[in-house]
Amino acid sequence: MDCLSNIGNSPGPVSNLFDSFASTCVDVASGELDIPDNQVAHGCDTERTADLNPEVPELQADPDSDDEEAVLDGEDDDDIVKPPDFSPNKEGRRLYNELYKWAAQAVKDELLSSRHAQNLIFEKYGVQIDHSTIHRASKRVVQSPAKKGRRLFIPSESERKLADFIVALRAMKLPVFKATVCAYANKMIANTEVEKKFLHGVVSDKWYYGFLDRWNMRTKNQRPFETDRVKWCTAKNLHQHYKVLAHTLVDAGIAVWNPDFEEDTPQSEMIHIIKPERLLSFDESRLTMDQTSTSKAKAERIVTVDKDDVGDVVANKGGGDGTLCASTIANGHAGPPLWIFAAESFKLSWVVDAPRSTVIDPSTGRGYPSTFTANTKGGMTFDLGVHFMRTNVAVMYPDLSRDNPVVVICDGHGSHLTLELLDYCREVGITVVLRPPHTSNISQGEDVRNFAIFKPAFRVSKAIALTRKLDTIGDEVPSLGMADMLPCAYEPYQKAFHPEHNKKAWSLIGVYPFTRCVYWSLVEAEKKKVAVVAAAPGVNHEVLSFGFKRLQSHAHGEEGEEGEGAEDQEADEVLEGRVTSRELWARGPATSDESAGIVRAKTMKKKQKEEDKDKRKRVTAEVTAERLLKYARVAEEAKAKWMAVNNKVVHAKLLKDELVASLRVRGSAPAASALKAQLEADLQSLLGPPQPTGPCGMFF
Repeated sequence: MDCLSNIGNSPGPVSNLFDSFASTCVDVASGELDIPDNQVAHGCDTERTADLNPEVPELQADPDSDDEEAVLDGEDDDDIVKPPDFSPNKEGRRLYNELYKWAAQAVKDELLSSRHAQNLIFEKYGVQIDHSTIHRASKRVVQSPAKKGRRLFIPSESERKLADFIVALRAMKLPVFKATVCAYANKMIANTEVEKKFLHGVVSDKWYYGFLDRWNMRTKNQRPFETDRVKWCTAKNLHQHYKVLAHTLVDAGIAVWNPDFEEDTPQSEMIHIIKPERLLSFDESRLTMDQTSTSKAKAERIVTVDKDDVGDVVANKGGGDGTLCASTIANGHAGPPLWIFAAESFKLSWVVDAPRSTVIDPSTGRGYPSTFTANTKGGMTFDLGVHFMRTNVAVMYPDLSRDNPVVVICDGHGSHLTLELLDYCREVGITVVLRPPHTSNISQGEDVRNFAIFKPAFRVSKAIALTRKLDTIGDEVPSLGMADMLPCAYEPYQKAFHPEHNKKAWSLIGVYPFTRCVYWSLVEAEKKKVAVVAAAPGVNHEVLSFGFKRLQSHAHGEEGEEGEGAEDQEADEVLEGRVTSRELWARGPATSDESAGIVRAKTMKKKQKEEDKDKRKRVTAEVTAERLLKYARVAEEAKAKWMAVNNKVVHAKLLKDELVASLRVRGSAPAASALKAQLEADLQSLLGPPQPTGPCGMFF
């Protein structure tokens, strides 16, 4: 099917940002770059010829080159496979045939992969031979192609520009859909001779998939990456995080400075941690007994038996939710976990045989036990921060004191920043260091390693538990509930928080050893992104980067605005809003005097606002009560007036507020904007028919 739906429908956001790209490629497609006619190749066959420019200069192989891509795994340097030295002056068809046979033979002899051969040929000669063509040729007697493939309509140079453009979009994490590629290809060929060679003047699906194949692109499912993460996951922020952490660990006596440290050398250790047992990290993960959500993890793939087996499985719906709060220690141990159930309370039958810490309690000779709690949300609420620090962290350090502290690294969740938690930690000797906001996916070991193992294993464990119930309960419909949560989580937890994985987690985030590897990875990624975008045709780098403002560091002592009152203004801005990690993480430990002072001031300010709000509510309630009392008095006065005239009251003599009050007393709620005539009619309908004494009389 042709991509007819894409005519004139360029992807909105991308089109708005990069309309200038089309003009950079139209010149190529229209022949203004002097591309020979035999290079304007045709459509989308995998066995196509490479009628490319025969004047492409030959690339001389460097005999001293140490090209890693040319060496197969496990081969010596003497076995490097280099592209052949065929004369570039050969007619295009003959050159293609020679390269075709060489690549097929190299793959057949297991010297190269088909993709590697494709890349080598293109790099040296600019000739495109699809890897699938090479692969098929290697499976039979090597000879020239049996037939000439269909020619490509769009010039290779134009396709290269489009491919570079797409690479730039992906470098910025922008989505590129089939519609995106087809729409820009259609822009390139619009009003050119190439447009006439495509049916209806637009590129086809066959061209699209051939384009992806020619430029080694693939399609995958989207992995949403929030814009907050894009803004915060920067080398600058991670550099500041490692700096704060290093100073905190040295001040706590847990690490010493490395005299051989080199700032600009990747993986060079800024500090040496000498007491890893006193460095701890923790995080939370949501648990649910529901199985109706799908996952594409390899560990959760099932066996199907035929084409009619689409993979349907029996699944539990509902069953309860909860949260696991787990900690790891830099020396590889795991602390006692906290289990939070979404319920008013938990039953003892739910917590039998819960996991223990790998840290041994000297008084019992066993690991410290898990702790349990319950709340309606089943999550880490503000009151549980102190509970976790007291029962799951401090309990492992009987010698804990201000002079012998423990450093705890965590994210900026609200329950980790309460004034009660910071006061408790400052009192007992726990130093809290916050990670940069929205970076836990790369800087938190539990996310990077432990929970990445736990979550798929937990889902598999639930499926196995449900299957076992099918075997044992007979005709009863099986289900999973709160009592099954810990039994299903036990083995996945033991596996995910094994000392081997705990040590790996600390290594992957660059803390122990202190290699700062996440920072260096971001440095390389940002350099690559800038280089890719700069190389793309017609792309405005500032526009492509979404116009994100440069993130301002909140590190203490950084130069700010000059002028009278600037410091007071900055302090007022910090104290506005709720307590978050944005203002605290770069200043130093959250338990420092400065950070704790900010939290205290914000907490007091919030408390004052709540008191003011309660006061306003009380005043409003008093005013409302006084108004109702006034209505009651008016109603009594009206009643007395009516009684004085022996229940014979003329409507014209009643005031509007008296009518309103009378209606309210009788349970009616008249509209504030109602006319007096309407109020009279409403009152008369409530009082009954008029007395025989006169048409204007009312029965009271």
